[in-house]
Amino acid sequence: MPITLYNNFIERPQWGGDNTTIPAFMAYGSGSPNITSTGWHTVTNFNQVRINVGNHWNTTNDIFTAPFAGIYVFGYNQRLDSADTDYFRIIISYNDTTTVDNNAHSIVQGGSVGGSYHTMSVTGLYNLNAGDTIRAKIFSNADTNWYMQYESQFWGHLVSSRN
Repeated sequence: MPITLYNNFIERPQWGGDNTTIPAFMAYGSGSPNITSTGWHTVTNFNQVRINVGNHWNTTNDIFTAPFAGIYVFGYNQRLDSADTDYFRIIISYNDTTTVDNNAHSIVQGGSVGGSYHTMSVTGLYNLNAGDTIRAKIFSNADTNWYMQYESQFWGHLVSSRN
């Protein structure tokens, strides 16, 4: 099987048809939105990309859409500033869900970390169908004045396709 380069990445033409590149992205933020409410918040500042093979990461709505079925891996780290009241969660949200038992998830007690900023990280494998979506989300239980710091990143890529 021939190996070709796609934007300086190795292409493995194993899927045939138009599914010939391995979807991959690495997005990072610009700007640090000030959040003034509790509850779930979709991260909305991952509008810069270093990698976006196949253009499946949307820099306008901060959503990855699976181009075809397969096993995908995603990683997300989020720096929080002034997040010092009660607890915070981050998840890699599958199809916009917010359940912590079936999404990759991390939790931290805001007041226990000390200082005015801290970083949370999470990584997970997802079995996606074509058209499924993935996005980063943050939950604040009680804090109403904190920042989604731009020094954060979200990434993912296809591990194995399935028919």
